[in-house]
Amino acid sequence: MKAISDTLATKLPTKISHNRPKIKTGKQVSNFNSIYFTLVTTTLGLSTLYMPKLLLETGVILGLLVLGFSAILCYITCSFLSQAARKMGATSYPMLTKMLLGKYSFLVDIFYILNLFGIIISNQTFVSKTLSGCVARIFFGNIAHDSVTFTYISVATIFLSIMAILPYITSRNITKLKKLSKFTIIGFSFALATIMATYLVPDFFGFSIAPFDLSKLQWANFKGLKTTSGMYLLSMAVHLVIIDIDCELRPGTDRQSSMLILFNKITCFFIYASISIYGFLAIYQAPKLDNLNNYFLFFLSHQNLNHYVLRTAHIMITLSIMFSSIFAYIPLTKFFNSLLDDSAYQVFENEGSVYEVTRQNLFIFQSL
Repeated sequence: MKAISDTLATKLPTKISHNRPKIKTGKQVSNFNSIYFTLVTTTLGLSTLYMPKLLLETGVILGLLVLGFSAILCYITCSFLSQAARKMGATSYPMLTKMLLGKYSFLVDIFYILNLFGIIISNQTFVSKTLSGCVARIFFGNIAHDSVTFTYISVATIFLSIMAILPYITSRNITKLKKLSKFTIIGFSFALATIMATYLVPDFFGFSIAPFDLSKLQWANFKGLKTTSGMYLLSMAVHLVIIDIDCELRPGTDRQSSMLILFNKITCFFIYASISIYGFLAIYQAPKLDNLNNYFLFFLSHQNLNHYVLRTAHIMITLSIMFSSIFAYIPLTKFFNSLLDDSAYQVFENEGSVYEVTRQNLFIFQSL
């Protein structure tokens, strides 16, 4: 990795016709802890609810090994992106690809946009579906999901959920999302505690767990790995926003950036592993496991357990996922703004090389 980073460093301009931007210190740069929590909430998402299912399909030992390998792989690649961006002076993923690939960077931009859209659509679909069901149950009781009333509720829920996060989507400063990061951490923590409680104190929720049977445990299922390996990898991936978040750490050292990513992967690994193990042990002998996707919905709908703690945890993690999806909106809006605003570029020239830096991506910088 060092050799590749040194190679990238040779592409940096040695003499620039304009003053290089200097990173501000003070209020515009978050401290390490707040950025750490922001990165954790960005990493956690829908995968939190799917972890017991993934472990069930992959096997206990193989599933944890794949989860750990995914964490290591994402740590290496995210660290590489962070170091390359620092050496090239890039403040976003598209800017880095533009510096490295020039006119061919549009090929990467296409996949960049599609990936962000995929994250937004999947999160928004889950949030709208879950909140619509909760609103319908509270105000209208049990109504059919194919009814006109439920359709109206779904449309209204989609509109309201987007309006709730709209002020943060238009923000150009990730540090303004610190309060949301704290809320999402609380939401994910409550969900984790509830999942652990379903195994440790099942009587509290009104259901029983069959005695532990070692013979029914599946240690490794390589056939299931075909479908779960991608989910494990995506659960750890934050490549599209890691540079944006790392900018808030500057002018910290490369070591601080590397430690930030390392702590993030270790934290997320233990959170995912805990959810996987406790959730798996609570349901691996339960019936109707084919319906297990959303862990909480499995108990609420398919096991008919209408417990207030399960419903609270389901709503809290839904809201946490809704707010964590903001971190996919911000780089997307910044990217489109840079495309629409031709004057939003500052050009640095050196010996025939031209580096275009959007002002949108320089919101934490000031000129010398």
